[in-house]
Amino acid sequence: MYGELATYWFLKTKADGSKDDDVRWLQRQLKKHLKPGASVLEVGCGHGRALLPLARDGWRLTGLDSSLPMIEAAKQGACTANLSSLIQAVHTDFLAYQPESSHDALVAAMGTIQLLEASTKKFSVWVKKVLKPGSLFLFDLDVGFQGAPDSLWREGPQLEWTKAGWILKIRGRSFRDPKNRRERFELVYELFGAHRLQKTETQSYTIQYYSKKEIVEWVRALGFEVLDLWSDYRKPGLDPTADRWAIQCRLK
Repeated sequence: MYGELATYWFLKTKADGSKDDDVRWLQRQLKKHLKPGASVLEVGCGHGRALLPLARDGWRLTGLDSSLPMIEAAKQGACTANLSSLIQAVHTDFLAYQPESSHDALVAAMGTIQLLEASTKKFSVWVKKVLKPGSLFLFDLDVGFQGAPDSLWREGPQLEWTKAGWILKIRGRSFRDPKNRRERFELVYELFGAHRLQKTETQSYTIQYYSKKEIVEWVRALGFEVLDLWSDYRKPGLDPTADRWAIQCRLK
């Protein structure tokens, strides 16, 4: 779960995803397959990186996230951009979300699907409650291991406020489990001020990696039919040498 320091980091480094490849891919597919004003649900919306550009396209967005600081940031971003009428940001575990009316599409960006711990059966039951028959499901995922293989702590980039004397640093490490195709990440956010450590936040999460066969079988087990498969959002098909895969499917 993302805390206040992690949320601030994302707000300063990835506030608006309008130029990001994954968000542009979502925009292209939604414009191609949905009618204007359709209802779109995003799982793991974070601070609203994808919500804002999608709302500018005229979709009615509902974003779900289990991090309260992220949801508060998404609400503030929608208000600042005068998009509050099109964006509803909800602090909840996605399985607990029960909409008043079903949505026309479900999206999950930045490999969110790989972080979900719900069983295929629970997820299948849930999608049928929140989506209309024939609804779109758009998601992406990392293809291979992302972290360093030796589990050593590594310093990440840092944000500096020179005049105020504040510095926000990140360090992290990863643990690979090749047998089960999983990778666990541990991150530490440290805020320094007045020449000493002021606040620390820790975060950990596990990514599940899939083969081409596994991800297609998982989609079908959920009750979806695969419409299109993409590598790095542009190249058709699932290339094992790509950085990311993008999958478009429809609920039967």
